Order: sequence, then C-alpha cells, then structure tokens
Amino acid sequence: SFCPKCGCPTNDDEKTVHVIPPGYSAYLPTGTVLQGKYRINHVLGQGGFGITYDGTDLKLQMHIAIKEYFPRQVAERFSGNTYNVTCTQSAQIMYEQGMQNFLKEARNMAKFVGQEHFISVHDYFVENNTAYIIMEYVEGQNLKDYMKQHGRLSMDSALRIIAPVMEAVEKIHSAGMIHRDISP
Repeated sequence: SFCPKCGCPTNDDEKTVHVIPPGYSAYLPTGTVLQGKYRINHVLGQGGFGITYDGTDLKLQMHIAIKEYFPRQVAERFSGNTYNVTCTQSAQIMYEQGMQNFLKEARNMAKFVGQEHFISVHDYFVENNTAYIIMEYVEGQNLKDYMKQHGRLSMDSALRIIAPVMEAVEKIHSAGMIHRDISP
C-alpha cells in the first residue's frame, strides 16, 4: 500500500517509508497546460487510481476540475520526464486496460450531462502517456472534511446528504452501469 499524502510505499506494518527518489513527484507542476487549453492550478486530491486538480479552461476562462489517470500502485513520474507517466513493464497491460476503463468512465459520465446530482464532463483525452477527464468544478467541502469539523451527523442530516447520492446511483444502475467509487 501507499501513503495517501505523498504516494510513498508503506512497509508490512503499514508504516510509511518516505524514500522518495530525487526529482520524483506524482503531481503535474502548477501552471502545466494540457491540450494547449487546460491549465493546472493546484492539486485537489489523490485516490488510488487518479489525481484531481483544480484547473482553468484557458479558452473559455472557466474554472474546471481535471482528473488524471494515475494508479499510484504502478504509475511513476520523474523530473527528467516531468509530465509523462511511466509504469513497470510487468504492469503495462494492467495500466493500459485501466486507462481504457478510465476513458470509458468519461464517456459514461457524459451520458448524464445536465441531470441533477451529476458532474458534467466537458472533455477527455490521452496525453503524457495517461488520460485526463475535464469536468465541471463544484465548489464545496467533502463529507469527510465536514465531519472532521462538525463531528457526527444526525440521522436527518445524513439522510439529506445521502438521498441525492442514492438518486444518482439509482439512475446509473438503471442505465446498466455500476458506480465503484463513492467516497466521503
């Protein structure tokens, strides 16, 4: 497993071994421009299969979110090759299949554009030996951080939050899809 903050490997007893090679960064540098029109402003977060950035659509002058396919178990990015993502030869097939699934996710998300409780997808593409999804940026706080600040939710508060999520999941399931990435 890997440290959720820096991506460093953890050892058998789950202690992080911070041995980042010189020049290593999982994240694209601030100011990076993708496809000549999407600028990275800063990192919003990283999960097991990707990094989400705060971004700007330079042509439309619009605030966006940029999701990058970056499965931290196998993906790497080094200073000599700052933008391109690499992985070990033994993980190449798994990496490429995952990237195809990531792009399929973008196409599936686009089917729900304009529907309540869904983030709009504006674009998706392959660049830097990885894939990106350009999405609507939604201002707000995630549930995990909200609960850290405010503590346990009442049943009524929890139901008000979870009901729209369940409505969206129901629409996804009705379309024959399964959502595998619901998180606070």
